[in-house]
Amino acid sequence: MRRVSVDIGGTFTDCFVVWDGKYIEAKALTTHHNLALGFNEALGKACHVLDLDLEKILSEVDSVRYATTLGTNALIEHKGPKIGMLVTAGFEATVPLSRARGYGEGLDNLGQQDMPNAQRPDPLVLPHMIRGVRERVDFQGKLVMPLDEDDVRSQIRELVDRGAEIIVVALVNAVVNPDHEQRIEEILLEEYPSHLLGAIPVILSHQVAGRKGEYVRATSAIVDGYLHSTMYHALSALEQNLRAHRYEKPMLVIHNSGGMAQLNSTDALQTIHSGPVSGIGASEHLAMQAGLGKRGRHRHGRHQLRHRHRGGWRHQALRLQPGDRPLAGVGADGAPGHPGRGWRLGGELRPHVRHRQVRPRIRRLRPRPGLLRPRRHEADGDRRRPAAGLPGRQELRRRFDPPQPAARLGGHRGRPVRRPGLLGDRSRPADPREGG
Repeated sequence: MRRVSVDIGGTFTDCFVVWDGKYIEAKALTTHHNLALGFNEALGKACHVLDLDLEKILSEVDSVRYATTLGTNALIEHKGPKIGMLVTAGFEATVPLSRARGYGEGLDNLGQQDMPNAQRPDPLVLPHMIRGVRERVDFQGKLVMPLDEDDVRSQIRELVDRGAEIIVVALVNAVVNPDHEQRIEEILLEEYPSHLLGAIPVILSHQVAGRKGEYVRATSAIVDGYLHSTMYHALSALEQNLRAHRYEKPMLVIHNSGGMAQLNSTDALQTIHSGPVSGIGASEHLAMQAGLGKRGRHRHGRHQLRHRHRGGWRHQALRLQPGDRPLAGVGADGAPGHPGRGWRLGGELRPHVRHRQVRPRIRRLRPRPGLLRPRRHEADGDRRRPAAGLPGRQELRRRFDPPQPAARLGGHRGRPVRRPGLLGDRSRPADPREGG
């Protein structure tokens, strides 16, 4: 078996070569201006170990597999193009309203309880960049209102004048009848053909996610369009580099579902977390070789497998048990994804298996008993926020827990005494000056 696998991250490019029973791994710095240079350097180190040249390996290898976290980094860092969006007239607020629960999506329980101080991520598409076009198709795909092409051309030109670099189209019930979305794509290509400078890519929602729900489908299309240019240039440069070195087979791109496909069958949305997902598959393979899948004397009668993916500045962790093969979705209800995907909700991420699904869990300190709401505390341990204008713990002690003689409580000099009060029993050294 001869195989080349590469994982291009934000800092390093890792290459793993399997060549006739030999396993070689190499690492090089990622060259963001041209990812092929870092790939060639990492593969060249493996070629030096095998005493073969680069063209010989690429011409005789069975497959080249590619995984990356560039899409994940671009999404987190908000390094993407300015998106313009076309929706059915009257549904312009579908994405901003986000099913009337977008105020808490992406936040942990503590953030949802403290909405005034919650820090929400910036939207990928601004509200003024969402335009409605006159058309309508019912839930069965029957035409209710024909597409107004003049209105479409007017809305497209207005979005382009506002600086749109990519157009996302998400019409109502486009899954059952995508004719209007396809016609909008044709109109956009007529206005801005690909051979002219300033051509604008277009993303159709029914091609990204085959779901009837407009919000989920539109959000998936937005993320796909946000990562389209980044992944297109990166993957195209890498494929051209392989062709220049006599590699004639198709390049395989690893998806976040755990599978892989050719470049022309891959959406940018499917590359999110593809690097960590491939590491999870390797962890499961090593666990089976080490016999960790057999029952042992550990808790719950089974061994636990823990996988960590550490990048230049992002850390992801996963804990799996043999036999658990959960399915999860990208985002709230999005496309299917491998359980190894991560969620960026803040804090230390610890996904866990529950009811055959992997769900995010943020590690926090346990709430302490008291009169105030649990988890409402600052870093110094005080459960009251200074901004609330409420008296602090020391002030409450002074008001409700007046000093009592140490002899009455049975204390002695230098020994702690128990002081019952409003905030619970606290220990403090006895003060000899309090004696009467």
